Amino acid sequence: MQSYYFDDQSDIKLIILFIMHNFKMPISNVQLADIVLSHSLTNYFDLHQALESLVSSDYVSYNTEEETIRYVITNKGIETLEFFQDRIPYSVRDMLLLTIRHRIKEINKTTKTECRIEKITSEEYVVECFIYEASDVLFSFTYRVCSKELAIEIANSFKKDPQRVYSGLLEVIIQRDKKV
Repeated sequence: MQSYYFDDQSDIKLIILFIMHNFKMPISNVQLADIVLSHSLTNYFDLHQALESLVSSDYVSYNTEEETIRYVITNKGIETLEFFQDRIPYSVRDMLLLTIRHRIKEINKTTKTECRIEKITSEEYVVECFIYEASDVLFSFTYRVCSKELAIEIANSFKKDPQRVYSGLLEVIIQRDKKV
């Protein structure tokens, strides 16, 4: 495979957007740097300069979870990536997708899910679902529903594929300003 090194900020930004879009969950600075630097695609300083620029231009947003900053691609970032992603060589995109899949598998090995169902009244239940990494809550949601059967169905669906639920909810949240 041909070796690539990117020093153009626009190319580095596209690589960051590509990784974030395909990671499908908030990504930490360490995780992003690990993916990019493990393939020597650029250097640490250019990577973080590009990331800061993406944040300040609203292509990427961030939040703080358990004292760790995690980044997420915005709608503006997705639209830009869709338009320009072909500027990233196919072999680099393919290599990044393989690395991302591997990292997600590693994360899934260290994560734990939990669901609780609590009866509130004779006709009302609360379903609480969590994703933990080590002892930290990475994601949680609570639903009030009108039947025990629906509560069990939600809990089972979440336990079966928590990544799909998490990614789907994240997609809905970041698509909030697009017309449905």
